[in-house]
Amino acid sequence: LLYAVAKSVNKGYLPDEYRNIARDVLKAMEFRLLKKEKDATITLAGCCAVAGLGGNPYRDGSFEYYINERRRDNDAKATGPFIMACLELYHYK
Repeated sequence: LLYAVAKSVNKGYLPDEYRNIARDVLKAMEFRLLKKEKDATITLAGCCAVAGLGGNPYRDGSFEYYINERRRDNDAKATGPFIMACLELYHYK
């Protein structure tokens, strides 16, 4: 969602005031989810490890489904949008 808001502001689809909201969200994510490792790499922690709908057991896409799925660090479904959001937010200062 952060990437979508940042991109929408940059494209002019959302008012510029949303840029500051998106930056605040990014700062909160950096504080809560980014870890600097001993080898100087950065880890995005607590990513949802899986995502999908339907199947057996049934995955309904609800908040309860996603909040109870296992988590892992640096999952591509999270790191990609996170990097893209950073680029959008810092492209326009």
